[in-house]
Amino acid sequence: NVLAFGPGEVVFEHGAPRDAFLVVKAGQVAVEVSPARPGDHRRSEDCVLQPGDTAVGLLFVIASLCAEGSSGDDTIIGPPEACKLHSRTARAGSSGAEVVAVPTSAFSEAFDKFPYAMQSMVRRLCVRHALVVFETLSTYFGLRQEILVPSTYTNVNATSEELVDLSPQEVFARFLGADTQEGSKRTKGIQEALASASIKELEEGEYVVKPQQRAGHLFVLLEGDLQMHREDNQYQPPGADQADLTFSSSMGKTWRRQMSSCAPHLVNVGEAIGEISVLADRPSYVVYQCLTRCRFAALPRDSAQKLLELCPRTWCLRLLHLLAARTASWLHRVDAALDWLPVEGGQCLYRRGDPTLGFFVVLSGRLVALEEHDLESRGVGSHHSRSPWQVSDVLQRGRLCGEIDCLRDTPYSQTVRATRDSEVCRVSSTVLHFIAMDFPKAILHFSSLVGPRAQAHQDVRQARHKTTIAVIPVGKDVDVHDVCTRLTAALSKLGKTLHLTSNSDLSRLPGSGGVRAEDGSRLGRWFAELEMRFRWLVYEAEPPHHGKVTDWTRRCIRQADHILVAVNFDGSERGDVPETVNEHYLQEAGLFHVERDLLLLHTTPELTKEGSRRLVKDDWFAAAASAGDTLRPGFRRFVAHHTTQLFFGHRKGRALRSTRHYLHTRPWARRWHHVR
Repeated sequence: NVLAFGPGEVVFEHGAPRDAFLVVKAGQVAVEVSPARPGDHRRSEDCVLQPGDTAVGLLFVIASLCAEGSSGDDTIIGPPEACKLHSRTARAGSSGAEVVAVPTSAFSEAFDKFPYAMQSMVRRLCVRHALVVFETLSTYFGLRQEILVPSTYTNVNATSEELVDLSPQEVFARFLGADTQEGSKRTKGIQEALASASIKELEEGEYVVKPQQRAGHLFVLLEGDLQMHREDNQYQPPGADQADLTFSSSMGKTWRRQMSSCAPHLVNVGEAIGEISVLADRPSYVVYQCLTRCRFAALPRDSAQKLLELCPRTWCLRLLHLLAARTASWLHRVDAALDWLPVEGGQCLYRRGDPTLGFFVVLSGRLVALEEHDLESRGVGSHHSRSPWQVSDVLQRGRLCGEIDCLRDTPYSQTVRATRDSEVCRVSSTVLHFIAMDFPKAILHFSSLVGPRAQAHQDVRQARHKTTIAVIPVGKDVDVHDVCTRLTAALSKLGKTLHLTSNSDLSRLPGSGGVRAEDGSRLGRWFAELEMRFRWLVYEAEPPHHGKVTDWTRRCIRQADHILVAVNFDGSERGDVPETVNEHYLQEAGLFHVERDLLLLHTTPELTKEGSRRLVKDDWFAAAASAGDTLRPGFRRFVAHHTTQLFFGHRKGRALRSTRHYLHTRPWARRWHHVR
């Protein structure tokens, strides 16, 4: 529904039921960020939502749904109260507003009709929440314990005395809230999954889940004292050493100590942990440590995943309720103002002069900041003469871009382009407003990480170190697999090397399968992880299929630091060799920041009765090796090469085509290599 509100009219009120997902369509909506306090003469401060903005993140709107649909069973634990009620008041702006309202009942009906589609959306939102919201806020604003709240939520409807006597299967049966006494096929599957539950005991001081690791089980605390706290940064901002993070002023150091000294929260008996590993397939951003000896009911993660297939609505929403119960209510607003954006390699994130939409945090992949320069001033023979752009900065995981322009509220001063498939988090000015009102000292933490840093020059130097090589065949006649295998074997002597094809099995990576079966953003994150683990990655592209470039070849080109175009050399014909479909796409892609070389492949000649001496004389490759310079472009070398072929080459075996016939139609080739 589209709802119209007059100037100053209340859109939603503090404490009112959150019964719809709201998106501003026209006008402005002012959300009360810091309400006026009794006896305080200061006015309340508002944050203005523009068209396209949302007041509450979709994840927490879905978390307000009941796991059992319309069953209404009072014995079943419902969603957390914080997800069912608005925590602030919002009013229409001075010119009124139009708001699109999607009722929560519509999401509930969608869960009943399309449970797996809704579950997929919830899991993607959970990945966004863990990857974007928590990592960004903790790393750049120093907010760790403030993100979490002590939970009063329990997943198992039983007292602490009853929990002690329950078997692990009964614990998770109550957690699920499903009747396992029926004899249907679905019920038997649930019983099999619950049968894998067991009891685990941990001693004082032990971690339930080791930091930076995915939980292998879903745990329910039965006995003991367990504390949870926000783990230190999963990645530290590049160039921000310990001195940077604690600041140089005494105020900054006091602030850091205050942030780190927040008391951990205790986990309730009957509360589950490990939901992020099940829903998002990521390490938990929360660390759980035993204060005393603890006893748990543990369900293997594979069994928990199976329950997501058997009970897509109930099990998914129960885990989501657990996630939402531990999240501070102020994050419901921030979650709506943070965007998770996938950027394909070769695409611009923004261009110089574009209006500022916020600043960006690089989550995975690599981007470059570009500045335009004058070609004439650099000379014709310059290395950069082929492109008017110059790379001024390389942005890798954890780096910021556009932050100065955002704070100044001016158009972007640079062009930023992705050099491979990347993911970024867009932080709008609304987020800064929210955080400044609730946690003003967090802005000091952010300000210390803003602006150009010495790390930028180090990242540019590291980027010159080529990591990924894509081998592109021009057609099916090229044995590209053999080329990549030999290249991988040679590079393995220099460092750890991995050969990737469209049929590669990534099952050794957690939660992964075949390359073709995965979506683009998830595959991009896996490739980013592989780049950190291997010195070299060799991507084996595919020849054109039905006259078109395949999706896998496009991805290989987007991921590459260095591209080798493999073509079989044919010296028996005359004239220039035209480009193929793959080569034409490579030229149109405009990858000016990637070096592209031509790999001219020669087949090994077989010995004949005439003897090897005659064969060497007729073999163009052997002759070219001794006079390689004569094959380079230019009039003098052209004449020298053909004169040599005319007077000293054997006429019957003389090659009719040379390197220049390949280079004429391939101006993008920086270098070329003849390989047998």
